[in-house]
Amino acid sequence: MTKPIFIIGFPGSGKTTICNALKNKIGSRYEFVDLDDYITERIGMTIREFFAKKGEQAFRTLESESIKELACKNNIIIACGGGTPCFGNNMETMNNAGKTILLTVSEERLFSRLLSGRDRRPLIATMNPDELKYYISHTLAERSKYYSKASFSFSAENLEDEMQIEATITDFIKTFGLRP
Repeated sequence: MTKPIFIIGFPGSGKTTICNALKNKIGSRYEFVDLDDYITERIGMTIREFFAKKGEQAFRTLESESIKELACKNNIIIACGGGTPCFGNNMETMNNAGKTILLTVSEERLFSRLLSGRDRRPLIATMNPDELKYYISHTLAERSKYYSKASFSFSAENLEDEMQIEATITDFIKTFGLRP
């Protein structure tokens, strides 16, 4: 039995990409959960709708409850939201339950990824490039004190094509002793 693995990092760091690739490679041994999808299923509406109706504090409470539920499971890998580690006692809960792995990526790479995919991310959808650069730099600085509490860090810099993803996943599996 493997304790839970929580994958954390800034939006655009590759949490979903890593989890999807891991699922394809070792999915028979592990359950994979995207925290945002888990919460969406639980509340029966999108997170954006929930934010509008109940506010961020209610969402963060629900997020913490969900982390506590998932922390009780074995053989599970959870892709957390970018802000998940920064609220409540989420980092403490995750670290006590299993492994927390911070995906590290340069600001330049985050900018490139977020700029090309910002239409899928409501928080940054209307930002111009300068605003997006400021947002990344400022928010990373704010979150670093939480992210730095992760048990491990892992570079997710190279996830730009299938070959890079394959090499990164192979390295991830070896680094963290995951078995197919």
